[in-house]
Amino acid sequence: MGTPNRTLIHPAYFLLVGIPGLGPHTHFWLAFPLCFMYALATLGNLAIILTIRVDRRLHEPMYLFLAMLSSIDLVLSSVTMPKMASLFLTGVQEIEFNICLAQMFLIHALSAMESAVLLAMAFDRFVAICHPLRHASVLTGSTVVKMGLAALIRGFLFFFPLPFILKRLSYCRAHTVTHSFCLHQDIMKLSCTDTTVNVVYGLFIILSVMGVDSIFIGFSYVLILRAVLALSSQGAALKAFNTCVSHLCTVLVFYVPLIGLSVVHRLGGPTSLVHVVMANIYLLLPPVVNPIVYGAKTKEIRSRISHVFSQGERCTYLDVSGWKGGSSGGGRGMDLLCLVCFEVKFKEGPTLKRYSFLYWEREIVKQELDGPPSARPCPQLISISMGGSTGNESSATYFVLIGLPGLEEAQFWLAFPLCSLYIIAVLGNLTIIYIVWTEHSLHEPMYIFLCMLSSLDILISTSSMPKMMAIFWFNSTAIQFDACLIQMFAIHSLSGMESTVLLAMAFDRYVAICHPLRHATVLTLPRVAKIGMAAVVRGAALMAPLPVFIKQLPFCHSNILSHSYCLHQDVMKLACADIRVNVIYGLIVIISAIGLDSLLISFSYLLILKTVLGLTREAQAKAFSTCVSHVCAVFIFYVPFIGLSMVHRFSKRRDSLLPVIMANIYLLVPPVLNPIVYGVKTKEIRQRILRLFHGSSRTSDP
Repeated sequence: MGTPNRTLIHPAYFLLVGIPGLGPHTHFWLAFPLCFMYALATLGNLAIILTIRVDRRLHEPMYLFLAMLSSIDLVLSSVTMPKMASLFLTGVQEIEFNICLAQMFLIHALSAMESAVLLAMAFDRFVAICHPLRHASVLTGSTVVKMGLAALIRGFLFFFPLPFILKRLSYCRAHTVTHSFCLHQDIMKLSCTDTTVNVVYGLFIILSVMGVDSIFIGFSYVLILRAVLALSSQGAALKAFNTCVSHLCTVLVFYVPLIGLSVVHRLGGPTSLVHVVMANIYLLLPPVVNPIVYGAKTKEIRSRISHVFSQGERCTYLDVSGWKGGSSGGGRGMDLLCLVCFEVKFKEGPTLKRYSFLYWEREIVKQELDGPPSARPCPQLISISMGGSTGNESSATYFVLIGLPGLEEAQFWLAFPLCSLYIIAVLGNLTIIYIVWTEHSLHEPMYIFLCMLSSLDILISTSSMPKMMAIFWFNSTAIQFDACLIQMFAIHSLSGMESTVLLAMAFDRYVAICHPLRHATVLTLPRVAKIGMAAVVRGAALMAPLPVFIKQLPFCHSNILSHSYCLHQDVMKLACADIRVNVIYGLIVIISAIGLDSLLISFSYLLILKTVLGLTREAQAKAFSTCVSHVCAVFIFYVPFIGLSMVHRFSKRRDSLLPVIMANIYLLVPPVLNPIVYGVKTKEIRQRILRLFHGSSRTSDP
């Protein structure tokens, strides 16, 4: 292999820099969000292609061009991500000369093809809005195919000479490419011979491809704007503009990073951080954002993707035009009905009858299943056995969890930020645990309690998030009765354990500040371990009777819970028997666990405050600084808990969005914020995190 400063006509390899100024440890961790973005881009674009492929109603010019765009985005990101992942994860910087040229050709050619497809989509919008009667005859299926082939051939032909005009150059400078992938303008700068041909041809390509395409796209929208402003109806103008929003966003997502990359190539230094960041944005942002934009803004795509992911479970379309009390009778102007579908068995006299119910806009529509079917059966029946007039008792076998009331259309997309929060919570708390575990200087009571808190945060969010994601993405709302009880026990017991750990941390701060000389003898490591075990036993023992009490109850009313996971106070309200035992025991648990802990934590801080006020100002500031992180953790835990209790007590509407939001905040916010608070406010944790990411040894502050 050649060395970086040795003169070679054709070097054996080039060196890719990754991100300048960041160490190998930071590169390693940054690889995970990059890989996540790549997976998101791949799944999103595959979903777009699959949806258009299987639904013949989407075989129209706009959607066919969108499928082409998604295909190009897939290939464009796949050309670079394997090597970028290898660079970031393993630190292997070398890329062979010929492979670098091949990668360069594919990146530039695919970018030109994407520009041509965006121009074709602009032409489609122009014809559809300015000449709607001619749209079907102008943009036929064969014309669309020819336009796609023209985009492919043009991109290939214009950029085919680039590898050959680079191979004629000699390279006698450093062989370090200033990106994580190969670009023409980067490679030619490494040559020590005349690059006038490369510069002129590169400028010619940019002007004749990207420049011409952007001018024609701008001209198309000028004509579209003129036609829309000439419409007499404001509603028609808004509808016309709405059909262009997705394409306009896609154009901006493609051209803004391209222009930004061109500007930093002209103005930025050879190893500029902005340089590299803009290049990664240029390759990764459009493939990620395009399917989201079209999925969110295009009704047809959104509804088809939702149907694909739900596999028929989200919407069981039912013809209710002939039913008594159906849609036609109700004056809704609809003959199709869909939402939660479940089956109920109960006695009517001597016979057991089966009915299917669909819950839609707070109304129940019933159909006897034993009679002639007027709809296809529910894909997943949620069976509830119910006592009829004879008064027989029976229990539920399934419950129905809800997503976000009123936001059913958007919850598929809202699941992505929720999933991101969950990933941040898991990674953040795992980082805290790893640092405390591996750093012997952190084997002190405060950090061991923090490690326990992080472990509980991971468990409490993991106990609910997988099912929440199944609800939001696949509308899998059914949860078995026993699984619901297990989830309920896990959430309540883990919350009780977390409250106990927060109390133990308050006691640690009290001893450290009020009795500093006794701290090492009072809170020894064996005693800390016993406190942790006591927290586990206490939480499990207090909450263990809850599932037993619930199993004794009959359920003969609605089986639809008001959250995305199971809570004791939510489940017991569905029972059709006396629930005084559940109410009283639940109150005892709240008072003896959460209530008592919060009182003792407050009392600890009153004693701490009394002690601190007798110190010098400098000592006061130092003492308070050791408590800030714990005080924040206490508020982060108790405020959502109190808020959830309040809305459970005072919210009267079962379909209200507020209790669901408060419940999700209660489960997700503490696990996300706790590692951030302790990472930012605690010097020792912050230093170890910086050392982990930078891979260099740092001395502690005096």
